[in-house]
Amino acid sequence: MKTTVIWFLVALNAMLLGALVWKYLPTNYAEAQVRRPGDYVMIPVDFSGARAGTVVILDSTTREMSAIMFDDAQKTIGAMPPIKLDDVFAGGRRR
Repeated sequence: MKTTVIWFLVALNAMLLGALVWKYLPTNYAEAQVRRPGDYVMIPVDFSGARAGTVVILDSTTREMSAIMFDDAQKTIGAMPPIKLDDVFAGGRRR
């Protein structure tokens, strides 16, 4: 009876030690992503007088809008800096 209890306590301590070591082992995955990726809506638009089409990009996670345009003559892509839509639709209210 005594040996059974002693072996049970040895096994229990070994399991607890294993759980403690498992908790402090370094993780094997990257934790660089702070927030979830954005949900994007891309809308092709044509402007009168523009030489090429434009793509408007809406990010519903960060609530930002941007646009990109390909210039056929110079073979370059131009990008518009993002605009925060909350500021645009605030209606003149200050935050």
